[in-house]
Amino acid sequence: MRHDTIHRLVALLRDAGLTLPLEIQTIARSRRVTLRLHPMTGVARLSTPPRVPQAQLEAFLIEHLDWLRHAQAALPPARPLVDGAEIPYQGEPYRLRYDAAAPRRITVQAGAIIGGGEPAGFPRRVALWLKAEARRLLTAEATALAMQLGKPLRRIRIGDPRSRWGSCNSMGDVLFSWRLICCPPAVRHYLVVHEVAHRIEMNHSPAFWAVVARFCPDADQQRLWLKQHGPAIMRIGSDAHSAQTA
Repeated sequence: MRHDTIHRLVALLRDAGLTLPLEIQTIARSRRVTLRLHPMTGVARLSTPPRVPQAQLEAFLIEHLDWLRHAQAALPPARPLVDGAEIPYQGEPYRLRYDAAAPRRITVQAGAIIGGGEPAGFPRRVALWLKAEARRLLTAEATALAMQLGKPLRRIRIGDPRSRWGSCNSMGDVLFSWRLICCPPAVRHYLVVHEVAHRIEMNHSPAFWAVVARFCPDADQQRLWLKQHGPAIMRIGSDAHSAQTA
């Protein structure tokens, strides 16, 4: 995809008053242009066959501007990590509070997540702290479960996957979304069980779900929680005015 085409499509959205992130994906076997707004990340993805003319892509996007507006309006609001914002930490509500007299290091006190230092860097320091907390807890929980299963993990990573909460490959490399630190511990436990269980069954067969049920009997309840609250959790740390192209 030529950069001038990408820039033109982004400008088209901007001119229409839409500042949502846009990704453009070329799919070799695709036969038609499609548009999807990810319900968790708020990213609009335009998928297209190869060699579709720029004019055709522009016409398609213009035709779907109203759909994009309605879909964006239905999204949970963006939840940037700024002073005064309320976010869940391990399922409980906490207020983010910048305090110029406090140390740069983030601390937790009486329902508040507090930090000082340079004001402009406060959101970044909160994000780094949340990711470190996620790494600490998820690494310990996944390692312990893998030992119970007799299937050690090779590597545990904390990242920012856009369309999933985690993943596990056959080599024992596990990835978790840092936003799991915002979920209740029972939900986090279910996701740990789900991914580590793939060390035994690299599929979603009945045998896989039997492993999950063995270590998380209330898995159905936790999946329901994710379905209901996951989109809002995925918006934590997002900025309503950011835009991306790909």
